[in-house]
Amino acid sequence: MGKKSSFAASESGTGVCAALPAPVQAVIEAIEMDVIRGRILPRNRLIEDHLMEDYAAKRHVVRAALAQLQRLGVVVKPPHLGAHIRRFDAQSLRDLYHLRAVLHRAAVASMPLPVAPDRLMQVRHAAHHRTAVGGVREIPVEWMWVHVIPL
Repeated sequence: MGKKSSFAASESGTGVCAALPAPVQAVIEAIEMDVIRGRILPRNRLIEDHLMEDYAAKRHVVRAALAQLQRLGVVVKPPHLGAHIRRFDAQSLRDLYHLRAVLHRAAVASMPLPVAPDRLMQVRHAAHHRTAVGGVREIPVEWMWVHVIPL
């Protein structure tokens, strides 16, 4: 959970989470991974007690994480109904995927090529480790920016 959260990425590239306490950032990242893996679905209630147990976090940490995700528009919290992950409509999803494609192209265009062999070996090692440990085949873009692309 050491990477910056995609939910919390900002225009500056430092991430909104950079100013948050580490436990709050860790819960945000864990919720993000659970959404990506389909463990948390849109409109499923996010119950504080369950989140505390799932992420071994204190109530104030879970509340701070949910508040941050609500500020980012990822979590919706109608009065007296509890929090849940926002359900995106088809146009919003198309817009998000378009933005992702634009950002990926910009990232690749800014990479110094060819990539140094030692940096490429780090990426291969990380990809192998992530696949062997968690079955995740995609390396987060944030990791690539920190470990592969020198700023």
